[in-house]
Amino acid sequence: MKRTMMAICAAVMTLSAGVAGAATYDPSAQTVLKGNDTSAVGRANFYSWVTSLDVYEAGFKIVKIARSFKNVKSSSDIVARINNKTMSGSWAWNGDGEATLVAFMSKGYFAAQYFAPGITNNTYASQELGLVDKNGDGTRIKHVSLYSVKGTLKPQAVEAKFAVEPEPEPVPLPAGGLLLVSGLGVLALRRRRG
Repeated sequence: MKRTMMAICAAVMTLSAGVAGAATYDPSAQTVLKGNDTSAVGRANFYSWVTSLDVYEAGFKIVKIARSFKNVKSSSDIVARINNKTMSGSWAWNGDGEATLVAFMSKGYFAAQYFAPGITNNTYASQELGLVDKNGDGTRIKHVSLYSVKGTLKPQAVEAKFAVEPEPEPVPLPAGGLLLVSGLGVLALRRRRG
């Protein structure tokens, strides 16, 4: 029994060390817009906001590449985990195309994020997105949508994109390997004694 408990403890410590390496990526720009990103009014607000970023030449188009709803299996390559108890979650994109815009739909409003080099996964919290009720509490997320932008980047945006893309620093896992090796060593010592 003791050996089993020690093995479970070692496994839990190793797994928790791996979770500590999860990252949240900050967008290049973020806003909250009125409407629904799927309605005409919401799309017009979305387009106006992207235009105000002054990143693309005139004539660009915003193209939806994926959408995921809570508790609905999507046939696309997006996986969204929406936890409406904590008003937070995560999403991951495994499909073709580069996602540069992410929309989080809530009641009557949606948060929009722009990622200059594109993004494939992220975590979020409603409060950090600016989707809050009158008490300042985060609101429920109805769906997560990913968009790409078809158009030409302005010259200053191209320069900024490549200037902002330093090599990412490795995320250290806090002694995950050491915990695993020491746990296995303790198990081996216990086995020899017993």
